[in-house]
Amino acid sequence: MNHEGDVGLQNRTLLESLSGLFRDKPENIVVAGLTHILRNSPVARNVLTDHAFAVSKDSPRVAWYRSQKSEDSTRPDIAGVDEHGVEIVLIEAKFWAGLTEQQPNGYLDRLSGTKRSSLCFIVPESRRSSLWPEVLGRAAHHNSAIHYQDLDGFIARSEDDSILTMITWQGLLQAMSEATTIAGDLRTTHDIEQLSGLCDQLQDVGFVPFRSEDLGPAVPRLVGQLVAIVREAIDKGVKEKRYDTSGFRAANSWDRYTRYFRTKDIRLGLSVHHSLWNDYGFSPIWLQLQGQADENSKEFKLFMAERSRFVAYENSIPPRMITNADGSPAFPISLPNGQDLEVVVSAVVDQIDGIVDLLIDDAVGE
Repeated sequence: MNHEGDVGLQNRTLLESLSGLFRDKPENIVVAGLTHILRNSPVARNVLTDHAFAVSKDSPRVAWYRSQKSEDSTRPDIAGVDEHGVEIVLIEAKFWAGLTEQQPNGYLDRLSGTKRSSLCFIVPESRRSSLWPEVLGRAAHHNSAIHYQDLDGFIARSEDDSILTMITWQGLLQAMSEATTIAGDLRTTHDIEQLSGLCDQLQDVGFVPFRSEDLGPAVPRLVGQLVAIVREAIDKGVKEKRYDTSGFRAANSWDRYTRYFRTKDIRLGLSVHHSLWNDYGFSPIWLQLQGQADENSKEFKLFMAERSRFVAYENSIPPRMITNADGSPAFPISLPNGQDLEVVVSAVVDQIDGIVDLLIDDAVGE
């Protein structure tokens, strides 16, 4: 009899074993485990507070942390209060779930009026670089006081010295483990090691178990609507004699649906691009130059010649352009919320035209 699977199970920690019983929401176990550690260890509490306030020399002290989990996603996972019972830290634990409508602005509103407060997201290292621009972009759009970003990244400050930051599970738990070990609190160190093992498992998971709502009609309807937006945007450009699709066919692959077209003698592709959506999170729809892998292509030469025009696109929050490994650009297309198809399609076409207008230079294009 083969017992290799049993041996593997025996090597798993208690928390890792329990996670299998809560496949639909394993993050809840992490939040419960972290709350347990914070409740029982002043040393761990101070480590989290220092991280939430970007290790400020005079960070305010949190008297205790309490779980705030709400099934309607309108409250943060954990709240930290001072000795007067005033909330000064809100913690949102993330692995692979997207931002809700309340994040981060609903939470920032909850802290409004409290000086020297912190909203802290804890995320996997592999997700921080893509999620941070989205969080910061939402915050800056909602609150002009969020105006200063530290040079080391992932920290934004407001005029009242409040902080918005994003830390990693690995960094936080390692710091907690080191601090509790030095303090001789080995019981807490052991708890942290178990929680760290569970976080590693969740961060490395290649397959996220389904929830019942994932398999409902809303998902295929969303995908269908995204494809319709791409199709209608290109059809609109053709009808208005702005785009030319002659010689091109729509392409379907496992990770994208693309309509190819030509405008102002530039070849482009507009895609529902699952890989870019997953990697960067900015948008499900992306615009890319065609022939970009060929350094001799006209499109690539045009972009490289006029790249200085796209500095604002690269430096905006969130970025409106990312650069592929071959040096070519990919542009996430913003989709307006709460609008019907016609308005969304017009917004997509306007963005395409704006990008092309930046790219075109008569002297270079000749």
